[in-house]
Amino acid sequence: MKPQPAKPDFSLDALQASIAKAARSASPKPAFARRGPARAETAPQARVAAGQGVSQSDLQGLQQLLERLWNPNCAVAGADTVVVPVKFQVADDGRVIGRVTEGGRESSSDPVVFAAARRAIDAVHQAAPYAEAYRGKSFTVNFDAGKACAGR
Repeated sequence: MKPQPAKPDFSLDALQASIAKAARSASPKPAFARRGPARAETAPQARVAAGQGVSQSDLQGLQQLLERLWNPNCAVAGADTVVVPVKFQVADDGRVIGRVTEGGRESSSDPVVFAAARRAIDAVHQAAPYAEAYRGKSFTVNFDAGKACAGR
């Protein structure tokens, strides 16, 4: 009869202890890209509009203000599908300058679309004078009746 080799003892507890010991002794790895302070612009001439943009929260605030002033007719069938993209420019004194365009919706033969476009243009003018953050800039705002009517 042949002697059988001794079977190695397999212990999950010993394995877990070995892994924990290795994890404690290993030093933490540094992050791939440590972020330092922002570098100053090094161009020989400054950009004209450097740092002059409107923040995302200001744009959302403008959108909310104009939607409150818009007042679409939510009771009419099909009104919740109307979207009116309005483009306008704000002067340095906060007034709306030039023509407010609505992507041709104001000349629509559909009375619901026509009324929504007219009310969107009125909302843009009603919000004037615009705050300092919006002055001297151009905007495109989408008046979405589906979103506006959902909250009413």
